[in-house]
Amino acid sequence: MKFQTQIFLEKKTPTIDYNSKVFLLGSCFAENIADKFTYYKFQSKVNPLGVMFHPLAILDLLKRAQNRTDFTEKDIFFSNGYWQSYSAHSRLNNQSKKDIISDLNSAVVSTKTQLMAASHVVLTFGSAWVYTFIKSQTIVANCHKQPQKEFKKSQTTDTKLKKYSDEFGFTKELEKLGFQLGPNKFWFYRHRGEYLDLIVFWISSS
Repeated sequence: MKFQTQIFLEKKTPTIDYNSKVFLLGSCFAENIADKFTYYKFQSKVNPLGVMFHPLAILDLLKRAQNRTDFTEKDIFFSNGYWQSYSAHSRLNNQSKKDIISDLNSAVVSTKTQLMAASHVVLTFGSAWVYTFIKSQTIVANCHKQPQKEFKKSQTTDTKLKKYSDEFGFTKELEKLGFQLGPNKFWFYRHRGEYLDLIVFWISSS
């Protein structure tokens, strides 16, 4: 009698070994994977702009890296004693305007460098929910605990996913791209019947 569910996975190539260079972008799941890689002495880099949960935020960074589009003063704002960017995680917040712009642009350069050097690129999606900053009508990667009324919450549509897939073709050509879904963060949404957003991502990225 077997007391375990046996799942047989097809081995994919190229495999990851100690000569591989892995670049991870996305949710906290990417950070957790990168921690494991670091612990076991694999070569890996993760999230130059910090954690990002939805693919449109990741796409924005990839497009910036591809086109070498710099961040400027219009991409940052001052709140609670720190300069911040809606395109980046709070770990890049800085009391110096000059320093945060420099750090943001260094992250763009690092992203381009890592994409070109990587043997494997892994994207982890945490959510299909997207927040748009109403004033500028731009999609944000992080709301930075700003008032909820300043944002509009929506779900990524098939059209946006198709646009994401098309614009991301330049990396797919490298044949080193993998997708993962964050497994735990949206358990709450699962009980509300909204867990389908992650299933949509799985189908679309496959």
